[in-house]
Amino acid sequence: MTLREGRGGAAPLSSRDLRLRHVEAMYDAIERENAERLLHHAKVVELQRHQRHVARLHLPWPSARRDVRSALD
Repeated sequence: MTLREGRGGAAPLSSRDLRLRHVEAMYDAIERENAERLLHHAKVVELQRHQRHVARLHLPWPSARRDVRSALD
């Protein structure tokens, strides 16, 4: 009986199959990390935009009034 035949059940995994699964798992992990990185970047950009908008509203009165009017147009 060879290793490939096993003991009556399914054939044991070959080292090639294990390598393929490992590579697939690596690619899945990379895709997941990239998606997380893109979501984090989008959140940072949104917070920066919000921070800039709030900062414009808290300028001294004459210029703040002008900026608020231009933002509302």
